[in-house]
Amino acid sequence: MKEKNVIGIASDTTMLLGLNGYIKEDCLIIDDVMCASRKHTLEEDCEAFVHRFSLEGERMAVAAVSAYRCGGMEIPKLSRQEAKDMLHWQLEDTLEWDKDTYYSDFMLTAREEAGEKAGTDYLYWVVLPKVHVDALATGYFRGGGDVRIIDYWPSPLSRVFEETGAKALVWPEGEGWRLTVWRQDICYVSLYSGADEASLRQALQEAEQAIFLVGLSGIDGIYAYTEAVPYDGMSIEASEQVFPETLYNEYGMLSHASYQCTNRAVTYEEKESMLWDMALGLVRRGLGMKTYD
Repeated sequence: MKEKNVIGIASDTTMLLGLNGYIKEDCLIIDDVMCASRKHTLEEDCEAFVHRFSLEGERMAVAAVSAYRCGGMEIPKLSRQEAKDMLHWQLEDTLEWDKDTYYSDFMLTAREEAGEKAGTDYLYWVVLPKVHVDALATGYFRGGGDVRIIDYWPSPLSRVFEETGAKALVWPEGEGWRLTVWRQDICYVSLYSGADEASLRQALQEAEQAIFLVGLSGIDGIYAYTEAVPYDGMSIEASEQVFPETLYNEYGMLSHASYQCTNRAVTYEEKESMLWDMALGLVRRGLGMKTYD
C-alpha cells in the first residue's frame, strides 16, 4: 500500500526546493528532492515547478520567503468570532499596510496554568501581502497541484526542531542578526541584533524578559543559520555571519527532530540550509506531525 505523502515546497527569490515525505513506522521519510531556479514571477515559477516534476494531483504544503507581520497579545476569554472582530480593529489601527492589501489569520492559545494568567487567552496573528498569497495559490493550483497548506515565512523553521520549550532561531539580516523566539508554532519575539557577540547576548536577554511576561520560563535552546535567504521586499542585503559558539554553551543548541533520507534525498540533503529546513517543516506540517504534545 502506498504511504500517504506530502510535497513540501519552499522558495525564495532564487530557487524553489521541494521535498517528498511520508511517515513509515512513526519515522518521517524524505525520499525525493526537487529543485529549480527562479526565472520568472512567483506565480509562473510555481506553475512551472508542478509541470517540471509531474506533481499534478500531489498533496502540497507551500511557502515562500516574503515580507510578513505578526504579533500577539493577552486577551480575556472570548469566542473566536469576538477575537476575530477585536483583531480586525486592532490591525486597522496599528498595521502600516493598507487593509485591502493583506490577508490575516490568527490562533488562540488558552492560559490554564495557575497564577494571574489563568483563564486568559493569547491571541497570535499573522499578516501576509495578498499579492504574495495569491501568487502561490494561483501558480500551484493552475499547475494542477493539490495545495493543502499555504504557510508563511519563517514559521516552517520552528517545526523541524525537537520541542524543548522556547526555541530561539537566528539568521543573518543586514549587517546583523534576526532573533526570533518560538513556542508551539507561535513567534513570541522578533528582534534585530548587531553582529557582535555583546549585541546578540543583549538581544537574547531582552527576548527572555519578553517571554517571561507571557508565562514562559526562558530560552531552552538556540539554532543559528549563517547564510541569509533573499526575499521580495528586503531592502538590505544580508551578509554571511559567524555565530558566537559561546552562546551555544550558555543556552544549548537545538536538535532537529528525527527524519531519514532515502533514495535521491540522501545525495541532495542540505543540512544547515534554511530553505531545506523550510521545506522539511512544511512536510511535517502537511503530515500533521508535531514536536510537542
